[in-house]
Amino acid sequence: MKRGIAAIVGSIVMGIALAQPAMAEGSWSSYWSYVLTGKDTRTWTDGNNDTAGTITSFRNCHFYNYTPNTFQDIQVQLTYENTFTPDENMGQVVYNCGSSTVWQQYNYGAVKAGKYHETLIYVNGTPTPPNRLDVGTASSPGIKVSY
Repeated sequence: MKRGIAAIVGSIVMGIALAQPAMAEGSWSSYWSYVLTGKDTRTWTDGNNDTAGTITSFRNCHFYNYTPNTFQDIQVQLTYENTFTPDENMGQVVYNCGSSTVWQQYNYGAVKAGKYHETLIYVNGTPTPPNRLDVGTASSPGIKVSY
């Protein structure tokens, strides 16, 4: 009887432990000020020590000084930084991040262990936007990454 109860309790505890959500290895937030296409985010290292996906989020994207504010969207590329071979494009995503309050996010899923960064590829569908771009501010970051 004691074994049966211990087995049931052990199964319940194991089930609760397995049901916990995946926890990310790390995260950071930042902003861009007065940037053009080709701008990289900081580099981070994903050890692939968990099941959490790499999630990138953007908000409060707008042209410098808001005038004229014809901002529509940005396209960024997640890049895997290879040591001895060319870097690897892990995917490009378009963000409609003009809202100052609503985060636009994309989950790349679990990625292989290594160093990563994102690069601003297009603004409003072009590699040569009409004005420099701001994404968030120092006091209210517009870029978030969890990995």
